Amino acid sequence: MAERIPTSPSGDPLDTLLSASIDLFGLQVEEAWRSEACFFLNIVAQAARLVLAIDLGDDAEPAAVFRP
Repeated sequence: MAERIPTSPSGDPLDTLLSASIDLFGLQVEEAWRSEACFFLNIVAQAARLVLAIDLGDDAEPAAVFRP
């Protein structure tokens, strides 16, 4: 039987991600913390959008790996 994917009452994708993460890890989260956790998750998502918006071009190469 397939498990139910948790959704948020607001329909906000970040709130849905937060709900799924809470259920997945079996965390005990007070409802009062939910808005603050979603706020900070939104900040992380905005930072990720900034990083992903940078075009590295085709000539970008990975850094060298040094091993002893």
